[in-house]
Amino acid sequence: MKWLKRIALGSLLVTVLGLGVASVDRCGAWVAAPGGLTGLARSKGALRVGAAKAAFDLPYPVTLGGYGPWLHQVGAAATPLAARATVLEVGGQRFGLVSLETLLVTDSVVSALRKGGDFQVWVVATHTHTGPGNFDPRLVARVAALGPYRADVEAAIVKAGAQALSEAISALAPAVMDVAVDSHDLTRSRSGGEIDTTLARIRFRSPEGAPLAQWLLFGGHPTMVARSTELLDGDFPSRVSARFEASGGVAMVLQTAGANASANGSLDDFSAELTQRFARLADGPAEPEVTYGLATSDVVLSRPDAQRLVPGLLTPALENALCDQPTTHAEIGVLRLGSISLVAVPLEVTSASARVLTQQSKASHLLSLANGYQGYLEPEQVVRSDTGEAHAQYFGPGLLSQLAEAAQRAGEAAGTFGAKTP
Repeated sequence: MKWLKRIALGSLLVTVLGLGVASVDRCGAWVAAPGGLTGLARSKGALRVGAAKAAFDLPYPVTLGGYGPWLHQVGAAATPLAARATVLEVGGQRFGLVSLETLLVTDSVVSALRKGGDFQVWVVATHTHTGPGNFDPRLVARVAALGPYRADVEAAIVKAGAQALSEAISALAPAVMDVAVDSHDLTRSRSGGEIDTTLARIRFRSPEGAPLAQWLLFGGHPTMVARSTELLDGDFPSRVSARFEASGGVAMVLQTAGANASANGSLDDFSAELTQRFARLADGPAEPEVTYGLATSDVVLSRPDAQRLVPGLLTPALENALCDQPTTHAEIGVLRLGSISLVAVPLEVTSASARVLTQQSKASHLLSLANGYQGYLEPEQVVRSDTGEAHAQYFGPGLLSQLAEAAQRAGEAAGTFGAKTP
């Protein structure tokens, strides 16, 4: 039995030494700075829209991405996973929105889809927790949710996004848009506090009424497929999109402030009910000509603060992991398009945080999981009390205030101040 004790003692010593090495501060000082404008475009005129969808051609087997650290590989998908894109053109100015059926989007995927383009592109995730893993090189993402990084998986996702974007550009044609907004009762709070119960549909059709694209704004976690599944699955966003696309056009389910919201009921029933709720929204006034404004603001973040994420002894090691492949910047974008305006952030945002960001930017709605991923976002008082979703926020209590300042600057530049919103 002595050898067992020696092995146990040796393992403990290696663990302690490893933790000690991992805990030596490698982050250094990060100097937070206010956001400066990094992009601006404004125009007014007739609207042209193109949309397209391209399937992922994944190199199976791949890791099921979304539930960790107990990760497993799968060899096929239950529902076809895809990239969807909408390209808008107003007065010679273009804007692209790409949606990927993944848990999140990375800086490298965003950069690849913007490469070589002459107009601004936003990239968002549907946030399915049963999509492909293996595409995020960051250590924390690899361990916590997505498994080992594989360049071939990342390349397959980028290829589908680029194809959808290219085909959407080729499909540009005259269009009219309408906006419809209502409330729903389809989700519940998973950590207490208010939740976002807004449904919004931004619909683009040809002048003759043929469907081109729909943006379906909804906040709620796509975690209805069991984590033990042996197949990739797009969860309810994939099913809702497919139901609308059966009648033509491309439908993109876009996550709003769903960080603390969970869906109710069974997957099939929920998907059918959500589809019906969107379909029953009253038609808004047709907008063949629109005012367009787009602004982006860059925020230099403070260093990560992991004290709420793991027990105290592990905090320095996790902060180092977050700093080893640092995302020191956050991009805040504001889009004004006719009667709608959107503020986009690279985080999972709770309803309380979304209210601050939309008020500061004067945007009508928020898009989360956009143009990168940097954890969760809660108001300062929630973070300080370590309640709500604060246990998943990578940065300290002042993060929301910092982002809100950048959102205000972008909103002013995009022209949302004084704009009519639904």
